[in-house]
Amino acid sequence: MSRYKGFIFLILSLILVTAGLTYVFHQGQNRYAPTSDTKTLSKPAVYDLEGQKLPTFTLTASDGTEVSSEQFKDKPMIYVQWASWCPDCQRVLPMMQNLYDKYSGKVTFIFANATGTADGQETREAVTSYITDKQFTFPYYYDEQLATASQLQIENVPTLLFVTADGVVKEVNVEARGLRERDLEEMLKNIL
Repeated sequence: MSRYKGFIFLILSLILVTAGLTYVFHQGQNRYAPTSDTKTLSKPAVYDLEGQKLPTFTLTASDGTEVSSEQFKDKPMIYVQWASWCPDCQRVLPMMQNLYDKYSGKVTFIFANATGTADGQETREAVTSYITDKQFTFPYYYDEQLATASQLQIENVPTLLFVTADGVVKEVNVEARGLRERDLEEMLKNIL
């Protein structure tokens, strides 16, 4: 019998440890489950723009001149807030370049760079270098210190706003990870 005491102790210990881990695991799963008194997560504030007129904003063009969104009225618009250091932006921008090549006669494209982000590393020079290296031809603008992003309540890059010709935000997209070019083109077609 003494020969089996160590074995029995080991088996009982394993059962207790397994039971304890199972309890902890299930408690952890349920701790974040919504209940009637738990607030649910909300969408980013930029989604409040959907169905609303796009507020007037000002950006700095790549040549240094100030431009107002009023200059782009009477034509559908895609506004893209982006940064060169952002991996999702790096994936989306080539697709947007293709759409720009195809639709620039029908749609205004505004590529607003989050200038001043990344602890100040997103400079005008860094942006120009990135655009040149990637051979992008779309018009780009600087959103210095995120003034326009703040005004539009944009908190993430990339953020895409699809705006109708009468200035109403038809769709907002901040979920760039799974986007394909055909998804972007469908969103674009919805504002034509």
